[in-house]
Amino acid sequence: MSDRMYYSKEAEVRAQRQQFLLALAATTISLSFGVVIALLLAPRSGEEVRKVLGEQIDDAYKAGRDLAENVRRDVEDRVQNARS
Repeated sequence: MSDRMYYSKEAEVRAQRQQFLLALAATTISLSFGVVIALLLAPRSGEEVRKVLGEQIDDAYKAGRDLAENVRRDVEDRVQNARS
């Protein structure tokens, strides 16, 4: 990670934890600014965005459900074939 020398393992762990928290805070703040800017500059109204997101979520749910059903059928077929 770095060439720093620490007096104890505890000091090294504490420094790593602080670095992680700093990176996490910076990422959270950056994402928050990005969301605010995106909302301010969005070409669609909030209602339109919610509608599109809802449709995409529904489509993803249906695709996941279909995939799970196909996997279930495949597993059942393989179990039947293994028993035969």
